Amino acid sequence: ISATTTVESTVLQLRRNLPRPVGCVYWRATCEPSTSVFTPWYLGISSVPDEYHEPASLARRLSLDYQFNAPAETFEPRMEAAWWKFKTLQHRIHEDYDARIARVRPTWTEMESRELARQARVEAEAMRLWENDREAAVEYLTTYCADTADEACREADRLAAQFAAGAVQHPHAARLRQTA
Repeated sequence: ISATTTVESTVLQLRRNLPRPVGCVYWRATCEPSTSVFTPWYLGISSVPDEYHEPASLARRLSLDYQFNAPAETFEPRMEAAWWKFKTLQHRIHEDYDARIARVRPTWTEMESRELARQARVEAEAMRLWENDREAAVEYLTTYCADTADEACREADRLAAQFAAGAVQHPHAARLRQTA
């Protein structure tokens, strides 16, 4: 479940007692879950932060041609992208796993615990808004998820910087470019 080859891990929280936009939560960890943090993404959000997606045609990205002949730039590190932030952190942790994971996990555990503790208040406010103005509820959840995801990215950068020795570069970037 938690392997260095993991691209993303997901826990789906589905509840019938709430409207789907509020009651369905996609808890996402980018890269290896033991080195990452699960952040909430409500079904009702209207957008995601730029660092969590690349603007592109979904039909093109899901095509077999794209999957088997991805453009070379697909494998170029984009340090502003969440995936590369967490992949860099994962790599830095694995340089001295036992020592570094012991420093990282408490940070992520605290953040996950805080988000779980906040969940009832966030959803109560979303439901209060939902009753009178569904667009306001969507905006509220969108902002909440974006702020949480942005915080996770900043923290991943901070943690990776603690372990960095020189330039931050994914160790397999050159190999990935060669196979593209």
